[in-house]
Amino acid sequence: MAASAGKAALRVALGAIVVLALATTSTAKAGLISTGSASYCDPSSTQAFGQWGDSARYTLLPNGSFENGSASWALSGGARVVDGNEPFFLHQRTDRHSLYLPQ
Repeated sequence: MAASAGKAALRVALGAIVVLALATTSTAKAGLISTGSASYCDPSSTQAFGQWGDSARYTLLPNGSFENGSASWALSGGARVVDGNEPFFLHQRTDRHSLYLPQ
């Protein structure tokens, strides 16, 4: 009987250790890359979406304006670079290309 009581106590102790370990472990969090205070790591960051209430700072990825076509991008599913700037001029008014994403 003492052996089974010892096993039960050991199970309770191990269960408590597992619960404590899980409670103190940080969880993974998903989010957009380049949100928050990007100005700390890139002084060229801007509040590109500020006109829609987004105060986060963003940094344009290499060829993110698609002015060099799809260089450094892997497009699929009908996505392609097309002529014409987007109507809000988020990067520069002089941009001449946009990314077309079909439904």
